[in-house]
Amino acid sequence: MSHCWCPSPKVKLMHTIKFVILFLIFSSPMTYKIIRKVFGPLIATVEGLPHPTGMALHATLFGLALYFLMSMHCGKGCMKGGNGSAAGKKKGASYQDSIMGANLSE
Repeated sequence: MSHCWCPSPKVKLMHTIKFVILFLIFSSPMTYKIIRKVFGPLIATVEGLPHPTGMALHATLFGLALYFLMSMHCGKGCMKGGNGSAAGKKKGASYQDSIMGANLSE
């Protein structure tokens, strides 16, 4: 299992912006109205107010979208340690090892 560690503030900011936009899309009353047309009145009211079933569905879809976005990024070679050390490059390095710059050369 590989771990992804991208320490730069610019990368963190870009991820945060993507996730906020994604959240706004999934939590929008307009989105609930569209999904209501597909799945019926158990999802939301006509005004776009979510029912518990709709909240569960949107939370699941949001989670899948986040997973997809993170998988896309990690597939682009994000296995670099924060300071160019071996931490994060060696297979099996943990997130904490990457942060702390643990010596994994053994």
